[in-house]
Amino acid sequence: MSLRKIAGLVYLVCLLAWGQLAFAQSIVIQGKVIDAKSGNPLIFANIIINGGAYGTTTDIDGEYRLTVPSNQIKKISFSYIGYQTFDYPINTPEDLQPFQRFQTIRLVEKPSELAEVVVESGENPANRIIREAVKNRKKNDPEKIASFQYNAYHKFLVTIEEKSATKDTAQIIAQTVDSSEINLLNHLKTHHLFIAESITERKYIAPDFNKETVLANRIGGLKNPGFIAVATDFQPFSFYKDFISLMNINYLNPVSPGSTEKYFFAIEDTTYYGSDTVFIISFEPYPDKNFDALAGMLYINTNQYAIQNVVAYSNDPEAMVGFKIEQRYEKLDDYYWFPVQFQADIVFNEIRVSDRKLKGFTRTYLKDIQIHPELRKKEFDEVTLDIDTQLANRPAEYWQKYRVNPLEPKDMKTYTYLDSLGIRMKMDKIVKISEAFSYGRYPIGKFDLDLTNILKVNRFEGLRLGAAFFTNYRWSERYTLGAYTAYGTKDGRFKYGFSGEVALEDRFDIRIGLKYKDDVLEPANVYFLENQPLFGNQAFRYFLTERMDKFKRADIYAFWRPMRDFQMQIGLNTQEMSPLYDYHFQALPQDELLNRFRFSEFSLQVYYARGQEYIGLNKRKLFVRSASPIISFNYIRGGEFLGGKYDYHKLEGKIQYNLLLRSLGASEFQLEAGMIKGDVPYSILYQGRGLTRQVPLTVDHYFQTMELYEFLSDRYVYLFYIHHFGQLLYKSKSKIFKPELSLAQNIGWGNLSHPESHQGIDFNTLDRVYYESGLLINHILRFKYLNVAYMGLGAGVYFRYGAYARDKFRDNAFFKITTSFSFR
Repeated sequence: MSLRKIAGLVYLVCLLAWGQLAFAQSIVIQGKVIDAKSGNPLIFANIIINGGAYGTTTDIDGEYRLTVPSNQIKKISFSYIGYQTFDYPINTPEDLQPFQRFQTIRLVEKPSELAEVVVESGENPANRIIREAVKNRKKNDPEKIASFQYNAYHKFLVTIEEKSATKDTAQIIAQTVDSSEINLLNHLKTHHLFIAESITERKYIAPDFNKETVLANRIGGLKNPGFIAVATDFQPFSFYKDFISLMNINYLNPVSPGSTEKYFFAIEDTTYYGSDTVFIISFEPYPDKNFDALAGMLYINTNQYAIQNVVAYSNDPEAMVGFKIEQRYEKLDDYYWFPVQFQADIVFNEIRVSDRKLKGFTRTYLKDIQIHPELRKKEFDEVTLDIDTQLANRPAEYWQKYRVNPLEPKDMKTYTYLDSLGIRMKMDKIVKISEAFSYGRYPIGKFDLDLTNILKVNRFEGLRLGAAFFTNYRWSERYTLGAYTAYGTKDGRFKYGFSGEVALEDRFDIRIGLKYKDDVLEPANVYFLENQPLFGNQAFRYFLTERMDKFKRADIYAFWRPMRDFQMQIGLNTQEMSPLYDYHFQALPQDELLNRFRFSEFSLQVYYARGQEYIGLNKRKLFVRSASPIISFNYIRGGEFLGGKYDYHKLEGKIQYNLLLRSLGASEFQLEAGMIKGDVPYSILYQGRGLTRQVPLTVDHYFQTMELYEFLSDRYVYLFYIHHFGQLLYKSKSKIFKPELSLAQNIGWGNLSHPESHQGIDFNTLDRVYYESGLLINHILRFKYLNVAYMGLGAGVYFRYGAYARDKFRDNAFFKITTSFSFR
């Protein structure tokens, strides 16, 4: 072949290739899939090109967008489970033009039919797919990625569920409701009940370095919104953990080891996107299995057997609050399956307007997703959600940049109405008060009123009335001053104290301070450096206090956080204590009896809690939660310096651990120990962790059958354990009778070196092991609370046995009442 012919052939091939490429230009088809009757969007509907050459699913708004070669489209198919498939043939290029603009497809529901039950031998094919998805969990879980970053737009609405009403139905409604409800229904035709939006930035380093910053925040009716419910907080970020926590209930994940033994899976549909296959699998709990279960649909892509879409909803028809969540994932960097959209519907089943349920909607859209960004751990601190109310006044252009869809007229009318209503009702002041109760402090200009010191009650002081003020960040971001005073109506004593603190460094939260108190304090207790809730066990135990020491104490301390989950404090104090009860200390037989004591101490306190989370709001921090384990440790050296009279060492420690087991329930452990080396008075020894028979309620991490001040030790070990079976053993069909079994076992041991040195008080020593066991049945009865949740009442018994058992059987049995709060 001559050179001319070869050149001509090459030219012809290139010309044909260019022509083919030109003819095969890609186009974008887009639109929306809705229910033909209601007009509601169909989420995760399938859009298939030519039976599977290309494909996608609709998003949480029912919209789709797909890039395909225009010359290859012969047919577009739209399908959704429970609906008739719609095939749209493409015969000419003009047939594609509606899809290049925005084409809405209306699918019609299939007639309701009872499916024929077919029992086949062999394994359920859906189970094999689920096991493959479980096997690939670590590969596909986005929170196993080394690091990522994204921005997110969140929208939250509250309204009532929509119902299509005929003329007859409208007349019936008009006859059965009063004018106020009719006015509300008319209002809700053009308004929502509530609207809120936020824009956040999230940064993450595996396994648990997390930081979400609110970049913009808008809540209808508030000028300066503070605390917000970020939409992603309602549902998990990914659907790969063993348990999915929703509404304070831990639901067993259908994509978890052993789930095929508890959930029934069925392949409802199969779609093909090029070389990938997507199995649409329904799941629901087996009727004979007792556990907290979800139901819904899983879209499993054979590309890494990853979750592409998930729909999950509560499976309890009696729940006060029902929910439905949807998550949509996309494959990024051709490897990482990452969630890009979230949706949640929250239905208040017992709150109705003209037989329409109150309903909430959350929508979250992720954008600017970065995989493996250059993040450093020092960028993260204990504040996991940082809010600045000054960011509420963002310009409209900023919001438009992040909103996926512009605000609808109904949204804008809602903002306008709520903003005017908020001014009339002074909603900002109400929110300010609610924030104050969360922090325990109410801001008054440059000062904070400490709400926790206004009123307390205990058996020694009676009503403790007081006032405490601290400077806040408006006075200074570095310096804090505080003072308090209090008076006990029963003991008739005034108490007071003051403090000062200087913040030296922000990254490690380094602070130094000093305190002085002239007050009363319960003796023989342990005080760890830990986060205590405002209304926890310690608050209830404080109410029972019958013995107090009068003390005067001066402290100087330094606090810092060397790592995010660690807190440390060193301190030096000197104090004088005088028992306000009949007690004398005599170290040696020839010594005089003493009832006033002087101590000087150096202390080191360490606190570790994995995954500590705080909300940061306007220079304030609010502790939210932490995972387990939680470890506390104290070392105290008492000496004859600064006027101290006693030489001793104290070592104290505590570890808490919670364990959630797929087939057994939830266990809670607490192990605590302490030791004193040296002869010291009662005030700084260890009392038994007892309550009293007069208290019918259970209090965690206390001996339920031990009396107040019954035992005294200078070294001790306590183990508290309780296991909650939940609904694993029995699932009642009754609305008011929902029993759940819990078993408890508490063990204690202690020793007192010189019991003869402590005179005037009655006590026992714990030289032998103390045992008590408990059996509790929670939710024996439950009652509706404001039609939002259930208040549950239960009962149980703790039994004391072993070396410290009482002579009579009935004296060893302590009957208890349990209380609970649940949305289902």
